[in-house]
Amino acid sequence: MASKKKYYSRKFLNKDKGMACIESDGEVSQADYDRGAPYLSVSITDCSRKISLDFNSRNVKENLYKFDVLINELIRVKEWYKRAVGVSDAD
Repeated sequence: MASKKKYYSRKFLNKDKGMACIESDGEVSQADYDRGAPYLSVSITDCSRKISLDFNSRNVKENLYKFDVLINELIRVKEWYKRAVGVSDAD
């Protein structure tokens, strides 16, 4: 890893208005990785609530597993919600 790698993204969660968003901020350099401190934070805000997820470990497999669990659960709960309220992808 020759240089510092950075990532930043903020996506709003509501189509029309509101401040709910998902914000990702990451930074990794060889020095960070060597001392076991690569940095990635993902924050999700909605109204006055905020959760932050930190991926600060050198255990890349564990971090990728955490992403997979989060993504899969969001997909599952979305599918359940659509069935519960009677909405299909065609609607």
